[in-house]
Parts: sequence; structure tokens; C-alpha cells
Amino acid sequence: MKQKHEPSFLYDVWSNAKARKYLKNLKKQGYTISPEQKSQSDAYAKEVLGSKKYAPWLYVFAAIQGDFKPGWFPHNYYRRYIATRKKGLYGDVSALGGLSPLLFETDAFPNVGYYINGAFFNRERQILDHKAVANRLFSDCDEIVFKTDGSKQGNGIQFYSRKAFDPSNFTRKTNGVFQKKLRHHKDFDCFGSAATATIRVVTAVDANGTCTARVLQLRLGRRNDTHIRSKSQIKIHGDLVTGLLDETGFQNDFTLLNHHPDCGFRFGGFKIPKHKVAIDLVVKLHQSVPFAQTIGWDLVVDSESNLQILEWNGGHSGIHFYEAAKGPLFRDMHWEDEWKKA
Repeated sequence: MKQKHEPSFLYDVWSNAKARKYLKNLKKQGYTISPEQKSQSDAYAKEVLGSKKYAPWLYVFAAIQGDFKPGWFPHNYYRRYIATRKKGLYGDVSALGGLSPLLFETDAFPNVGYYINGAFFNRERQILDHKAVANRLFSDCDEIVFKTDGSKQGNGIQFYSRKAFDPSNFTRKTNGVFQKKLRHHKDFDCFGSAATATIRVVTAVDANGTCTARVLQLRLGRRNDTHIRSKSQIKIHGDLVTGLLDETGFQNDFTLLNHHPDCGFRFGGFKIPKHKVAIDLVVKLHQSVPFAQTIGWDLVVDSESNLQILEWNGGHSGIHFYEAAKGPLFRDMHWEDEWKKA
């Protein structure tokens, strides 16, 4: 198989334009970068990361944290040298939903079936006759979700009731996985969104093969969202040890807020249920398939207090919000030397 192509110059232009846009938004909110911090960012980008084109994201991180911190990794640097070069095609395997149960020994995926290359499969990957598809997919649930392979940012997701489901509507081009529609645990009802609250855990495997969790984050939808969407979601980081949320969360344009805008519930002090169990689970799973150095896991604590893994992302999931809120988080990975190997 061909290796992935590294991002072009135009990718840096696009990425840095986003960083500058976010920096302007942060300035409106009172988060600014001093001349000294800008100078430190420029020097670090050029001398440590190999190019000044990595400085704009360092400006964003410094503005939010009020200080410059060595060890941050910008969005475009991570994409070029880690997501593309260090992970290669192994990171992209996560885009194929039908492979997840084969890779990970767990029953935590709520998968009930698959549609791949023109055929329907049950959970055990046995081909289903079209007449039997609905009975099998809805055997223990009233609603299902179909997620197309490679879907990102909340796109490529369709909801079906048993009555509305028609196998003939699927085409050979639409590969993906069917999952039970999950309702989150009652503890999350305080945020007032119909979208299922999602827990994001990011794990990393270092050069010695040791896997650890680096990020704990709660992702919430808005009042009218059917599911978590990138453009409208709210991200609040949590403490890996206590599970308690930070006082401040982020909207996707780096607008910071300390409460949910639809219901007014404040983030600080809320404890993510079963966070420790979630972390232990995904660390164990990552250790079994350590080829992608970092993985972002999206989990749900359902209405019956069970942990469910919606998906995992071993490719380029982006680390800019993590680095801005809690970073530097990956300094011990020594990624700053990757550009020298070009």
C-alpha cells in the first residue's frame, strides 16, 4: 500500500489562517499574547520545530494559558510529522468501522451490524439476507444509528427507526456500521441537550511501549442537536485523576465559556461518571494495538451505567484544543525531533 502524502504548503496556510482567526476571537474575550510571548513562540517554532510556520498555533496556546510553555505541538506540525509520518496508514484503520471488533477484544462497541461493499452483515460478520436485515438490526433496540466509514465531525450519521428502515436505500458506495442509539446516563441530563454526551479520552504510547491517558474531555451538544457535531459542540476538559470538569469549556471557534449556553449549568465541579473505568479500558485496548502512537476514543456512559465505545480515531484527530487547555501534554514523546528526519 502507498504511504500517506505529507500535507502541502497550502495546508499550513489553511491551518495558520484558522489559528489567526481564533487568536482574534480570543483577543475579543481578553486573552492576548505579549510581545515577549510572541518572540518566544517565534524562536521556539524556528529553532526547535524547524520553521516559523508553526508559530501561529503557539500564539493561541500562549494567549489562553497566559504564558509560553516549551513542549507544545502545533496543529500543522502534528498533522505533518505525527499523524502522517509516525502513524502512516495504521492510524487510518480506525476509519473502517467493521474492523474494530476484530482488532479489540471487548464487547464495549454497540455495533449491531454492518453494510460493506453491497452486503449486510450481522454483529458476527455473517452475511444477512435482505429480508432478515431489519429483524436482526432491531432485535434488541428500537432505534439504530448508521455511521459511514471515515465520517468526521458529526457528518455521515443517519438515524433509523424500525418503521423507517429500508435496506433498498443503501448503495454499494455507502460502507459503514450500525450501532444502537444510546441514551446517556441521567447525570448528564443537567446539560439540557438531546445529543448523547460523549467522553473523549486520548491515549498515547511512548517509545518504551508504555500507554497512558493524556486527555479527559466531555463533549456536549446544543439544545437542538440530534448528536454531537463539530461545529456546535462544547468541549470541557476534565482532571484525569478526579474526573472533575474544568471551570471553563470551549466552543469550536475558541469561544470560552463557564456554563452551558442553553441551560446555564456551570461546568466546574461536575464529575464525569465512570471516568476511571473508561480510562483503564481504553489504555488496555490501545496497548493491544499500539501501532498508532495516539488514539482518541469517544465513549458513552449509557442510561444503564454501561460504558460504550462509539468510535476510535487513530488518524489526525487534532490536538490543538488539548494543548491549549492542558498542554504541553506530549513533551515526553520527543516529537520535536521528527522534522530533522525529513
